[in-house]
Formats: sequence, C-alpha cells, structure tokens
Amino acid sequence: MDDILRELQEIKKILLLGSKEVLNVDDVATLLGVSKDRVYHMVSSRDLPCYKRGNRSVFFKKKEIEEWMLEYKQESNDEIRSKAVSYCFTHPLKDRKLCSSL
Repeated sequence: MDDILRELQEIKKILLLGSKEVLNVDDVATLLGVSKDRVYHMVSSRDLPCYKRGNRSVFFKKKEIEEWMLEYKQESNDEIRSKAVSYCFTHPLKDRKLCSSL
C-alpha cells in the first residue's frame, strides 16, 4: 500500500511540473531523474542554467532546463551520411576513394 501511495505522489509531482514555469531544485531533480545533490552539484559547477536568491534559494526556468536537456543532439546515421555526401560534393578531394563508399 505504501508503494502505491509513493507512486501516486510521484505521478502527482510529475503532472504538476507541466503547469509550472519556474522550478525549484526538487522539481529539476524529478525532471532530470537525478538526486537533489546532483542538481546542486550541477549548479555549483555551472552546468545548469539557474537563478539564485540569497545563499541557498535556487530557481530554474523550465523552458531553459528543457532546452539544456536537448542541447547536444546525437545525429542519426542518415543525418551523418547526408552531411558526408554534401561535403563530398562541395569540397574537392585528392582521394575520391573516401567519397566513393557513400
């Protein structure tokens, strides 16, 4: 029964995140799936965009955190192949063997 209540509280917390524009450390930890300590570490190392009020109060714009999460896109094989083909057509190469496999 306790497990069900915990799960329901977690679901409620996640649903509430959808309506917030400004987040606290708890919210960001939930959004990222990490501990609060990890969030504080990321703040102190300036990895996460945040706003500070006083010594301990840290706030985040939800939009900025979502943008930060999607900042480093891993390209698919098709995207890489397309860039390689484009590069081969726009840059003359001495060794055409590099582009012949594309």
